[in-house]
Amino acid sequence: MKTIIFALFASAALGSNLGAQAFPDPLLLSLKFPASQAERGAPNTTGGGGTRSGGLCVKSEDKNTPLSALVPAFMTNPQTTAQRPTLYFYIPPNNGYRGELTLTDIVAQTTLLRQGFTLNPEGGILAATLQPKTPLEAGQDYSWSLRIICNPEQRSNDQYLKGNLSVAAASLPQAAPFLNQSPGTPLNADQAQTVLKLAQAYADRGIWLDSLHLTALVRQSNPQDWRELLESVNLGAYSAAPFLP
Repeated sequence: MKTIIFALFASAALGSNLGAQAFPDPLLLSLKFPASQAERGAPNTTGGGGTRSGGLCVKSEDKNTPLSALVPAFMTNPQTTAQRPTLYFYIPPNNGYRGELTLTDIVAQTTLLRQGFTLNPEGGILAATLQPKTPLEAGQDYSWSLRIICNPEQRSNDQYLKGNLSVAAASLPQAAPFLNQSPGTPLNADQAQTVLKLAQAYADRGIWLDSLHLTALVRQSNPQDWRELLESVNLGAYSAAPFLP
């Protein structure tokens, strides 16, 4: 699949590494994202983290798979260590005019990104990679908005998602080359095994966006791991949805 890449402007560099780590045999892993029952709570009606509006041009044949960010409902500020993080969204079948993604620096209240993209009427999972000219600032929070524009002359009819993300200072050095890859990039068996170990390591650290992206890289060869990760955070209804080209 092709990953939609968005350009943005931000500042500073990411910080330190988490260091080397011994990983368990991936054949013994059941890829899950740990969370306490108190955190988990009741499933969010949007099917994922963030706030969702109503709209006229986005239809879902299944009420359990509305327009959603693939973020756990209990997580208000998902983390990434990537300099160019990839966000995942489920877009239902639609007859929208186009899509639009916006990124904002929460502290400075400045818009870092406003980028349009073509919609696929069939719907599916959108992988949207943010590609900064300079790295996002470690420890900084950002807000994002994804809009489905139904009618460019009546923007009040837009359907949209809103949410936040945070850049963590720590990263696993082994993950860097994989975090910059797009879903569908060919991986050999050893690379796929390494990616799964890293995905679990990030899940254990609570860094959702990186765990999700790494698992997406091996979805084609290891669909059960993609399914298990999403099911572990009540997003299993989206596990069979195709990635958009």
